[in-house]
Amino acid sequence: MMWFAWRRIGLLTLPLAGFRIAAFRCGIVVGLLSLLVSMSCWIDPYPLVRTSDGGYSIAWLELAWKLAFGAGLLSLILALFGRGWPRLLLIASGIVLLLLMYGSLLQNGV
Repeated sequence: MMWFAWRRIGLLTLPLAGFRIAAFRCGIVVGLLSLLVSMSCWIDPYPLVRTSDGGYSIAWLELAWKLAFGAGLLSLILALFGRGWPRLLLIASGIVLLLLMYGSLLQNGV
């Protein structure tokens, strides 16, 4: 969906202002980065770290999940700078990203 949003933003009859187009495209890039970080939460490449109380924790996994969730929200906010179908596509992909991140949260039990 993000690829279609990127392609369709250039086909608008009235072009957007420079700041709006840059913010919208940043939203697409942030959404893709959010997807990559949430995928890393699924495959668990993060090591166990010994905590001060003698237990173990996956601190990087929790940090990655927070980063992915924040980036997904930022992608939704930056989608508001678009117009027409590209805006709707980026909002829909942002909602799907947030649902995927919530699923990875439930899977890993963070």
